[in-house]
Amino acid sequence: MFRIDSSGNVLSGNFSAGIKNADLAQDVEVNPDCRYEFSFSARTNVREATLTALVYFVLDNGEEIEATRISIGAFNLPIADGSFNYYRRILPPTPFNAIAARIIFRGTTPGIPIQYVFVDDVSLNGI
Repeated sequence: MFRIDSSGNVLSGNFSAGIKNADLAQDVEVNPDCRYEFSFSARTNVREATLTALVYFVLDNGEEIEATRISIGAFNLPIADGSFNYYRRILPPTPFNAIAARIIFRGTTPGIPIQYVFVDDVSLNGI
């Protein structure tokens, strides 16, 4: 499950994505044989939350190649309102037959309905 949030869980702009025991994914077009910088900011409202951010290169034949994985364990995300951690990775060069980067955020929280991992300011920029 995920939601769009605007109540103190936003780093910039008007909204963030709140993720609870689900994957949130988006494909972004990329150029072959290029380098990209992947970054995002995250926080939670429960200490036990975890977050995994994955980027896969999607090839023209449908194959996926993992480009990076950022795993954030329980008790490692900030929980104070307005406090976010920043994460950044430089990806390896895209394969010659890459057509997209698939960005996936996998957030897990305990069972209480109002507990989320909040992700904001996601970026994939060519360098």
